[in-house]
Amino acid sequence: MITAEVSGKLLCWWQDVGALVERGAVLADIETDAGRIPICAPADGRLTEIMLLPGDAVEVGTVIGWIDALTDMEAPQPLSALIDPPAAPERKLKPRRKKARPVVRLASRWWMIFGLLLAMAAGAALAFIVPVRSEIMPIVATVPVIVTPTLPPLVPTPRYRLQERVVLREPLGELQWGTQGIIQTSGYSLEDGTWYEVKFGEEVARLPETRLDPISILAPTPTMRYELQDGNWAYPLMLREPVADFPAGTRVLIGSGYFDGVEWQLQVTTENGVSLNVRDSQLIVPPDAPEDPAVTPTLGF
Repeated sequence: MITAEVSGKLLCWWQDVGALVERGAVLADIETDAGRIPICAPADGRLTEIMLLPGDAVEVGTVIGWIDALTDMEAPQPLSALIDPPAAPERKLKPRRKKARPVVRLASRWWMIFGLLLAMAAGAALAFIVPVRSEIMPIVATVPVIVTPTLPPLVPTPRYRLQERVVLREPLGELQWGTQGIIQTSGYSLEDGTWYEVKFGEEVARLPETRLDPISILAPTPTMRYELQDGNWAYPLMLREPVADFPAGTRVLIGSGYFDGVEWQLQVTTENGVSLNVRDSQLIVPPDAPEDPAVTPTLGF
């Protein structure tokens, strides 16, 4: 008989029904306010019955299970001792058969040897009677033909990037050397190599790479020769050489100007109000102009 020594709740069983246990072996655990208390076997024997299940409440002295005590004669034996070993099967040896040796007939062997010698003699006789004509065939070495696939030409990397500023290496129509443009697109052809579409102002031209230079080859923009006051020159200038229908010596006033990479391009106005585009080198200072540009001119318009 297994009784509880404390009150609480049965937590678990550590042995199953039918298990052989020894005295003092832990059979179950009871949870109390003081903690987890083990229930041990009161004697050696076999656990035959469990009265409570895990989770049931337990009072002091409650019988929770039963153990049948065993005597020394009833001590458990190993399971292997109770099972008779299987009888070994009888091995029956089969009688070994003697291999039959082939009977070689001596007479047949001699007839085979005789026939072989006769055939060799007949072949030798024919070799002397019938001449054998042999032709030596020339050996021609065949050289394999290696077909090399045609690869597309390698396209070089463009020198200039899109939206990069470039300048003309040589004049193009009315555009002079050094005129600046902006790269729009690029491509490659077998005739021209790498080409670009360059925008010069409102005009777009397709040019090979050999006709363009980087803008870095241009010298820094030089300072304009004349000084502006209130948007115009302080005194009229004079044409050094004929321009359009106007002779040299025509008085002009400068309205605006820009540097094209070579020299300053100026927009001037004549005494008659006609607008002209001239270069900086086509203008000179009149000999009767005041030395101080700040002085109000008495010559001119």
